Amino acid sequence: MTLLELLTTASVLLTLASVAMPLSRFAQKRMQEIALRETLRETRSAIDRFYDDWNRASGPYCKKYPLACAEGSSEYGYPNSLEVMVEGTPLGETSEKRKKYLRRIPIDPVVGKATWDIRCYKNGPNALTACDEDVYDIASTSDGVALDGSEYRSW
Repeated sequence: MTLLELLTTASVLLTLASVAMPLSRFAQKRMQEIALRETLRETRSAIDRFYDDWNRASGPYCKKYPLACAEGSSEYGYPNSLEVMVEGTPLGETSEKRKKYLRRIPIDPVVGKATWDIRCYKNGPNALTACDEDVYDIASTSDGVALDGSEYRSW
């Protein structure tokens, strides 16, 4: 090979690499965003299942097993914390079996930790402040901005 062919090949490879590097950063950020959306969807579904069970149990089941209905839930029917959803609620007063809603507290893929902003039922769905009364909704603690321009906290 001549020196000219080697220089041409090297310049073509450098050009392709300079185009591929920014695309790989976007791909990594996009994967984090997809994982965050999936985590939020699964956790919110678990919160909704807890709430539905609480509403379903507020009939004759609660009269028969009041401990099972009261443990781990707020007056509005939402769990007191994410830990309650991992530990579960008893299926009956004498039963040691528990209904669990989450296997573990999910990790925020953007932050890399299992820390979430907890929103209460009193705050409403659009509140951006944290609360410790019950778990109505969760949001990422990241201050970052997504590829579409929205903040992760607002998802």
